[in-house]
Amino acid sequence: TRGKAFTFYNHDGPVFQHGKRDGVRYRMPVWFRDGRRLLLVSDESGEETLEVHSAEPGFEPIVLSGLDIGHPLTMCMSPKADLLAVANHRHELLLVDLSDLPSNQDETVNGTNNAASEKGTPQKNSKKKKGKADAKDVEVEAPPIARDPASRLTLVDHSEHRAIAGLDWSPDGCWLAYGFGVSTHTTAIRLYRLADPEAEEEELRQSSIHTVTQPVLHDTSPAFDPDGNYLYFLSRREFNPVYDALHFDLSFPWGMRPYLLTLRADLPNPFVPHPDVEDEWDSGETSAEEEAADEPEEEAAEDDDEDAYDEDEAYDEEDLTEDDEFVEIEDEEVDSDSEMPDQSVVLPLQPAAEKAATGASTKRESDKNANGKPKNGKSRMRIDLEGIAQRVLAFPVPDARYGQIMGVPGKALFTSYEVEGALDSDDDWEDSDDEGGVLRAYTFKEYKSEVLVDNVSSFTLSANRKKLLYFSSRQLRVIAAGEKPAASSGSPRKTGWVDLSRLKVSVLPPLEWRQMLREAWRLQRDHFWTEDMSEVDWLSVYARYEPLIDRVSCRSEFSDLVWEMQGELGTSHAYELGGDYRYGPYYSQAHLGAELTWDAEAGGYVVGELILGDSWAPDCTSPLAAPGVDVKPGDVIIAVNGQPVDAETSPAQLLVNYAGQEVLLTLAPRPPAPEAAQDAGHTLAADAAETAEAVAEPMEKPSKRTSKKKTKPKANQAQADSATVEAPHDSPRADDAHGQTAKEPPGPRVAVVKTLRSEAAARYRAWVEGNRRQVHEATDGRVGYVHIPDMSATGYAEFHRGYLAETDRDALIVDVRYNGGGHVSQLILEKLARRRIGYDLPRWGSLTPYPIDSVAGPMVALTNEHAASDGDI
Repeated sequence: TRGKAFTFYNHDGPVFQHGKRDGVRYRMPVWFRDGRRLLLVSDESGEETLEVHSAEPGFEPIVLSGLDIGHPLTMCMSPKADLLAVANHRHELLLVDLSDLPSNQDETVNGTNNAASEKGTPQKNSKKKKGKADAKDVEVEAPPIARDPASRLTLVDHSEHRAIAGLDWSPDGCWLAYGFGVSTHTTAIRLYRLADPEAEEEELRQSSIHTVTQPVLHDTSPAFDPDGNYLYFLSRREFNPVYDALHFDLSFPWGMRPYLLTLRADLPNPFVPHPDVEDEWDSGETSAEEEAADEPEEEAAEDDDEDAYDEDEAYDEEDLTEDDEFVEIEDEEVDSDSEMPDQSVVLPLQPAAEKAATGASTKRESDKNANGKPKNGKSRMRIDLEGIAQRVLAFPVPDARYGQIMGVPGKALFTSYEVEGALDSDDDWEDSDDEGGVLRAYTFKEYKSEVLVDNVSSFTLSANRKKLLYFSSRQLRVIAAGEKPAASSGSPRKTGWVDLSRLKVSVLPPLEWRQMLREAWRLQRDHFWTEDMSEVDWLSVYARYEPLIDRVSCRSEFSDLVWEMQGELGTSHAYELGGDYRYGPYYSQAHLGAELTWDAEAGGYVVGELILGDSWAPDCTSPLAAPGVDVKPGDVIIAVNGQPVDAETSPAQLLVNYAGQEVLLTLAPRPPAPEAAQDAGHTLAADAAETAEAVAEPMEKPSKRTSKKKTKPKANQAQADSATVEAPHDSPRADDAHGQTAKEPPGPRVAVVKTLRSEAAARYRAWVEGNRRQVHEATDGRVGYVHIPDMSATGYAEFHRGYLAETDRDALIVDVRYNGGGHVSQLILEKLARRRIGYDLPRWGSLTPYPIDSVAGPMVALTNEHAASDGDI
């Protein structure tokens, strides 16, 4: 949506646009727990700030200015409080307290929409009456909206090594799980326990951080089970090597698996059938007698509704004070097999500030009163931290490449991706979303996983975990969470596909360009490798370039402006990519993979040297050299697809829009070579003599039946001999001075070829093989040659293609001219740095060096000014 924020119902109804219509980029929308307000990251002020929006009439956006949240990468709202977790580019984990913000326009004080308009200075507030229990109706001031921004922020954690890898709140909102970079090569799952100021134990009144996994490599993407039993996560700890098919090597193409850890020590392994586990799944409820017989430390099963407490934990009226307010929460309509009770419960509405700060640790007896109820009236999820790292269990699914994991009641959902060759994948920096993923569900009750949908890029869940939204091929679809969709075709309401054409997006390029320039400048400021911007006054740079936006008239000019602005830093790898370029008409150009030259005397284009690459790869060699295509250097092309060529009309012109298609080439007849013509004349004479002799033999040696007949006179015999050698009507006739016969000149030939879309691959292969052949010839085969075109997957493949075949020679030339850069130079240097320390000597065969594929002698690197980036290394 080009940075614009919209909310709308899934299948019909109006579309509501939040914030400014143009010129502002909004990111990362997050719903408040009330389902009415929306939190957005906005850059309207030039810096990224948090804003609160709502579709309710009259609600003015609330701007939380003054908060230093950095560049947010992930945000997650607590399900039980207006408390936001933010992970940013500085590897920080922040908590933002939003508990004092109004939930509707009526609560906005004096119409102000700036929650921190005057730093630390409360604004005048309207008067608000106390509850009905106060007979005097004493007026008191409402809590001020204005607040010191710093008081809203809490720095929870900070990693020196990498960004926070995933965020998720526990169902009770008391715990926050996240992936923390412990070192360069390891990431662990941590739990942050919010402080509980009402707890009796001093330890619980303070917030705390607990590392709950012992990573082998990287543990990421934590997600709580909505029932509060497990914490799911993805981990790179599977070392299942695969032997390479081309040389002696092993790799780990999968390496990942989903895992869980049990949050309570008494929970059994959910992947092993247990009678008590089966009974629990089969009976959705427990009787009052069973609850009474439970151990004191065991909790009642939590209600599926995230906003409803268990009936046994509801407040007693006598426990309420006159200052307590009430809110009635109606249960949503649920399926008949749901464990959630169909009833209304009355809860006290705690002051927001207390809600935001409330947390809990493992539930203990001291937390309960004599009736077994929590003393402070809050339901907490029990987590046994002791020995928790030893309660990690792997899902019984194959190791693969996994993307996400989330939980719904009774199931865990995760996406997996097939391993594909790097040369087969689309390396598109503008659209890095993974396509082709498979969304699977593991059902604990049935102890099995199944595929729900395929071709999934990403997915998310609704707050009540009943609906699932997934992204596929630039489309959105809503289905029942954890269930296979019933239909893939039909009306959107039936299939779940969201009609995104309902959104109408305004595009005003000048306003977009101004925002984009500021964002590009800001991203460089926040991510440049030195804090002092290489001693460049970056503020003054923006001040000089920003006015030029008014003179930009097209997207390409804007790109030039960004390149020039970033060029002020005098650094490499400062790119500008993408954009809505209005490309002109595109006409594909077909190629024949040969040099063609006009020859007026021949009346066509003479085929020169063919570009011969890999004959087994049709896109990497000349199609004129394909089997069955009789076109050789020296042949003359006189027409393409029936259209004649001339000095003004080349084959290239006639091949426009025929790239990758079959075309018909008409070629002039090949003139016989002089030697071939002379040999042909002698052959004709010899054939004539043999024919005359064969015809004459019956005359000279008649059979017994004809021997008694008179022979013709000699003159008549000569006439008969002459008639015998005369060529038949359809045979070549004698037309030269010596009476020799000759064939009629052949007519034009035709050839059907499939054209190339580009000659680059064929020309590159011919160039490399030509260089290698030249090196071998010049050194009598003692020196090998390898070219590396870039330091990406293509260059890595090309390096091994040459290197594995050339290491047996006495020396090696490594050619990195025109190297386009990349990131695999360290992998290549690892191979080149091998030193031979011995040999294997078999009885049959040749010496094999140890280590294998190591260079026998000296190496030389060949480069030029066109090698860049990683190619320089």
